[in-house]
Amino acid sequence: MYRTLQETMSRFGISGSNPSENLWKATVKSADEIHTRFQANESSRKTRMANAYTSVGIAVVEKNGYTYVVEIYL
Repeated sequence: MYRTLQETMSRFGISGSNPSENLWKATVKSADEIHTRFQANESSRKTRMANAYTSVGIAVVEKNGYTYVVEIYL
């Protein structure tokens, strides 16, 4: 990201209180492997399962030979 999560949300007209994100430079390509990786990280798992979040956005970007996966929670 080139800005904070809040600045990026504002730029695209997205609102929400207390947003959170998980970002990973993936070394695997399958959705199952990516899900397993996020679930294995305790902090990511706690964020994903928190009752405070009711919406999620997921982005997958290929850049410079790497795959980046980000989850944004609102």
